[in-house]
Amino acid sequence: MCRPDKVKCFKCFKWFDKKKSQECKKCGDFKCPHCNSCMCNLSKKEKRVALAMIYTYENFINEKLGLDYNFSKHEEIEKEIN
Repeated sequence: MCRPDKVKCFKCFKWFDKKKSQECKKCGDFKCPHCNSCMCNLSKKEKRVALAMIYTYENFINEKLGLDYNFSKHEEIEKEIN
């Protein structure tokens, strides 16, 4: 699997292990153990940037490796920003 285990928080910008984090049921992002933030804590513009980066990255992984990503977990937050 090519997906990273360590990710950087969109809010506090600190690295954390997503395997030791909980996934937010609303936005589909991982809760940062340092600041307890996820995409729900971002402004509408910040959410758009975060989702664009996730979608671009996951699309690249799919194109290069054929690994599908469940984009439906971000449906609620996507509805909010459109």
